[in-house]
Amino acid sequence: MKNYFIIIVSLTLITIGSLTLFLRFISEPDSGKRVLADSIEETQIFAQQLKHNSNEINEQLNKNRYDITQLRYLLEHRKRKILERISDDPTILVQAFDEGEKIRLQLPPAVKNLVEQKVEIEGKIEISHFDNFKSKTSKTLYKLSNDSGDKTELFFLNVPPTLVTNMHVRVNGIKLENKMLVLPKNGQEVEIHKSRDGVLASTTVKKIAVIMYNFLDNAQQPFTAEQIRQELFVKTKSVNTYLSEVSYGTTHLEGHFHPDADIYGWYTIPYLSAAPATCEISGPWQEAAINQAAASGFDVNNYTTLLFVLPAINNCTYGIAGATLGGSPGIIWTQGEIDSFVLIHEFGHTLSLNHANAYLCKNVFGTPVAIDGSCMSEEYGDPFDEMGWIHGLHFSTYHRLKANFSDALHFQNITSSGSYTLEPAETSSQNVKTLVIPRKLGVNQQVPDYYYLEFRQPFGIFDTFLTGDPVINGVSIRIGKPTTTSQSLLIDTTPETATFSDAALAVGKTFTDSTEGVTISTLAITPQQATVEINLFERTCKHNPPTLNIYPNVIWVTPGTSVTYSWYVTNNDSSICPASNFILSASVPPGFTFNFPINRLMLYPGQKYGIGFSVTSPTTITESVYNLHFTATNENFPEIYNTILAQYNNLNAVNPSPSPLLCATDYNHDGVFTTADLLIFIPNLYVQFYTTPNADITQDGLVNIIDFGHIFKNVSYGCQ
Repeated sequence: MKNYFIIIVSLTLITIGSLTLFLRFISEPDSGKRVLADSIEETQIFAQQLKHNSNEINEQLNKNRYDITQLRYLLEHRKRKILERISDDPTILVQAFDEGEKIRLQLPPAVKNLVEQKVEIEGKIEISHFDNFKSKTSKTLYKLSNDSGDKTELFFLNVPPTLVTNMHVRVNGIKLENKMLVLPKNGQEVEIHKSRDGVLASTTVKKIAVIMYNFLDNAQQPFTAEQIRQELFVKTKSVNTYLSEVSYGTTHLEGHFHPDADIYGWYTIPYLSAAPATCEISGPWQEAAINQAAASGFDVNNYTTLLFVLPAINNCTYGIAGATLGGSPGIIWTQGEIDSFVLIHEFGHTLSLNHANAYLCKNVFGTPVAIDGSCMSEEYGDPFDEMGWIHGLHFSTYHRLKANFSDALHFQNITSSGSYTLEPAETSSQNVKTLVIPRKLGVNQQVPDYYYLEFRQPFGIFDTFLTGDPVINGVSIRIGKPTTTSQSLLIDTTPETATFSDAALAVGKTFTDSTEGVTISTLAITPQQATVEINLFERTCKHNPPTLNIYPNVIWVTPGTSVTYSWYVTNNDSSICPASNFILSASVPPGFTFNFPINRLMLYPGQKYGIGFSVTSPTTITESVYNLHFTATNENFPEIYNTILAQYNNLNAVNPSPSPLLCATDYNHDGVFTTADLLIFIPNLYVQFYTTPNADITQDGLVNIIDFGHIFKNVSYGCQ
C-alpha cells in the first residue's frame, strides 16, 4: 500500500512546481481562513515585543507613584504596534487580549481606552467594495456606525455572513480603538436586524448625483462635467443605455434637477491625499465633499445613487473604483479614471450584486474537470457578465433577478427530470429565460445553492456576440445562492481548453454532477430557444468527516495565559442526509484547562457553527511547544470524526522543540487508505508545514516550497 501511494504521488508531483499546482486545486480555499502570521518566527517576535512592552507597563503600575505621562506613552506605543498589524492579521487581538485585560483592570479611567477589550456593539453596517481589475483582486471593508456616528472597522475570522449596507446588526468581539475582531456568539458572528433601507429600493428611476473633489496636495481636475455626462448618458454605450437595455426597458438614470445627472464640483476638501496609510474614500473624504456640495444645493435625500469622482491617488492601492454593497443611497467612487463599463460594474454593487466568478475544478491527478469536490473560484472570471470581466456584456439572468430586473415568470424551478426550453436572456417576453435546479439540500432541508441555466443570443448595443461564439451555441451553467449577496460561479463545461470563452454546454454534450445527482444535456439550439434535458437522480446519504477550523492555530504566550479560541465545525454530510449530532472533545497536556460552552452540536449538511472557549496552561510549563487536539465526532457514527491541532507555545522557552513525524493515514476513516485520504492529508500537511517550528529545512533563511519538498518526500504513508 505504501509503495502504491508513493508511485501515485511521484507520477502526479513530478516537480516542486507541479506540487504547488496540485495543492492549489485539490484544496478548496476557505477565504475566511487567516494564518496567525507569515511564519512562526514572525509571530514569536511580535509576542516578545508585546511581552516586553507589557513588562514596562507593569513596572510603571507597580510603582507607588507612577508617571502617568510615561504610562500613557507606553500604552500608546503598545496600541500603535497592534493597530499596525490588525489589517493583515486581526487575530493578533487574541494574542494581545489576555495580558491586555490584566493591564486594563489596573489602569486609571483616563487611559483604559488605550487597551483592547471585549465588547458587544450594534449599529448600521457599511460595506465598501474596492475593485482592482488589473490585478483581478478586490478588497471589502466592513464598518459599523453607532447612533453617535462613531465608526468601527470589523474583521471576520470566516467569510462574513450575508450583509448589505445599512443593515442594523449586533456583533461581539475584541475591540481596540476603532478596529474590532468579531468572534462567534451562539454559533454566529453577526446578529442581523434588517433595516428598511438596508437594500436599495426597487425603483425604476435611479436618481443620481455626481460630486467631484480633489485635495490640498492634489488639486487636479482630470475630468470635466461634460466628460462625466458622456459616460453616464450621452455615448452609445453609456451607463444609462446599459441599465435600460439590461432591465428590459424598465430602469433608467436621471438627476433630481437635470435629466442627465446633477453634477457638483470641483471642490477641494481639507485633506491631503497622501496623508492616510489607507484610502479614506468611503470615510472623511466623502463626508467633506458632501458638506461642500450642500452649499450648492445638494441634498442627499434627493438621490438613490451618489457618484464621487476624484483624481488618481498614488497610495490607494485597493483599486481604481469601488462601491457600497447595497445601501440607500448607493455610493460609487472612481479615482483617476472615468469609464462607462467600470461604472456599470460599480452600479451593480450598489444593487447588492457581488462578483461573477469562474469555477476552476481539477481532480486528484490535476486534470481539469467541469465539477469536482475540490474547486476554486477565480475573481472576475466570468466573461459573460459585467460583474465579471469588464467589457460591457449584460448581467447574467442570475444577477438580473437580484437587481430586480427580472420577475418570477422568467424563472422555472426544476423539481423533476424532463426536457425544458429556454428563451434568450435578452428578449423582453415573459417566457422562461432561466432554469433553476436545486443543487443540494442544507440547513432545515433548505436549498443553499442552485444551478442556474441561461441561453444568450446577440442583442442590442451590448450583447454583440458573433455567429460562431460558443456562448450563443450552448447553455451557460452557473452556481448561485437564491437569497444572498454571494458570488456566482460559471461552470466550464469544456475544461480541456484553457479558456472560459467556450464554457457553455454545446449541443450533444452532457454535464454531470455525480455527487448531487444531476445531469444536464443540451439537445438543440436555435436563435429562438435552447432545449435541454435534465435528469435528477435519487441521492443517497453519505456521512463524511466534518471540516474543522480553529483560530488562532499557533500562538506564543507566557505560561498561565488564558487564550481565547474560536472553533468552527462544518457538517460535510451529503445534502440528502438529516441533521447530525457532533460530540466535541479536547486532548490537552497535563495541567492545561479548557472550558467548552457546549459539548454537543446539531448541524445540518453544509451548516457551520462556531464556538468560543479559552485554554489556560499551568504557570510552571517549561517546554516550548504544546499541542492541543480538538475533535468533533458524529454521535451516531463514531467512526466519522475529525481532529484539528492548535499550538500553545511558551514564549519563555528559547528553542522550539522539533516537530513530530508527519504521517498520512486513513483520514476519512473508511477503513482503507486511498487517494481520498491524500485529498485531506496533503493540503493539511501544506498548511501545518508553514506554521511549524524549524520549517527552514535547507537552513537558507527562507521558508518556502523547497523546504516543503524535503518534508513531503520523507512523509510516512499509511502509518498508524
